Amino acid sequence: DYGNVETIPESAVYDMEPQFNRLPYQAIECFMANIEPLPSDGGKPRWSKTARDVFDDLVVGKVLIAHVLSRGFDNTLYVALFDTTTEQDTRIDHALVEAGLARRVNIYREQPAKERVG
Repeated sequence: DYGNVETIPESAVYDMEPQFNRLPYQAIECFMANIEPLPSDGGKPRWSKTARDVFDDLVVGKVLIAHVLSRGFDNTLYVALFDTTTEQDTRIDHALVEAGLARRVNIYREQPAKERVG
């Protein structure tokens, strides 16, 4: 799933063939774990346009690695996202925090890699 969004006319929407109804979902809902937006002018945390634009720059059109940290009661996943396409890996939530666009919260425990292996 590349997160593409497109607006099309209703005339271009068709019923799905019945045989495709049995296929497993190809995308699932997930959230970045241990990060939240900074408070807005109203005091409530809300992602700023700048934060959304930087997030888009970090993830759009890239194949990312998602490390699942937790699964919610409704099977929603809480993940850490990594861009491993360059020489230096980028952890998306850390990049947003380092840019001053988000803050860390410690809700989900993260195991060091050596504890996950084996």
